[in-house]
Order: sequence, then structure tokens, then C-alpha cells
Amino acid sequence: MARVRVKKRRKFENPDILQEVINFYFDTCDEEDEPYTITGLCLAVGITKQTFYNYMRGGPVSDVIRQARMIIEHQLELTLRQGGNQSSTIFGLKNLGWADRMDLNTQPSPEDNKWTIEVVSPGDKIDPEKDQPDAKVSNSSKVTPFPRKKKAV
Repeated sequence: MARVRVKKRRKFENPDILQEVINFYFDTCDEEDEPYTITGLCLAVGITKQTFYNYMRGGPVSDVIRQARMIIEHQLELTLRQGGNQSSTIFGLKNLGWADRMDLNTQPSPEDNKWTIEVVSPGDKIDPEKDQPDAKVSNSSKVTPFPRKKKAV
């Protein structure tokens, strides 16, 4: 779209008239191989972006505006899938409500809660290579604490 003439702001009450203007915008973009944008749509329709978002909230033309927004979003999705300019397409989708999401599991699984405890007496040889997942703790084994040094008084 080479140059867009700024039109006088309009208020649309009839969805059919708005739909014709929006279709003309999409047809013009297709002919000129231009991407669909909300800003371009607002300029073609003769409304501000704030008016565009106000129309989406409700009223007689809200369905037409929401449908146009979905068409713009759909084109961005296709551009993303076809390998177009990734960063600008992602930016455009984020402005349409998409978000990056990273799932972090902070809840441990039951497998993470398994511990193996082996009680050894002093002087026993410990083999770190030996795998004993079913070792049992015995109350009869005496665990001696590390010897403490006496403090000089």
C-alpha cells in the first residue's frame, strides 16, 4: 500500500457498510502484496486504533471488527509458519494477545522423593559403585558422631 489518504473520522452504525470498507482494504492489500495490519485497516476505514478497540467491546459492528482482527491474526500466523520475518511476525502476534510461555515444573514427582539411606559403622568399607536402592535403615546400628575437639580453657 503505497500511500493511504487519511479520511475524516467516521462512526459506523451499519455493519454492512463497515464490512464493505474492510473488504476493500483487504482486497487492496492483496493486489499490492502488502500485509494486513490493524493500523492499515484503521487508516483505510477512517477510524483511530482506540475506536477500533472500542468497536470490539460491543455494539452493532463488533462482530465485523472482531472478524477483521482474526483475518489479520490469521495472516500473521501463516507468515510465521511459512518462514517469513520471524521476529516481526512474533512481535505482531504478541500485540494481538499471544504470549511466550515456558512451563517450569516446580512440583517434584514421586520419583524425586525417593531416598536411599544406608547406616554404616565406623571402619566399614564403603563401596560407592555398589547400588543398593532397597537398603533399609536399622535401629540396631549405632551411628557415632564425629569426634569433637575439646576447647582449651
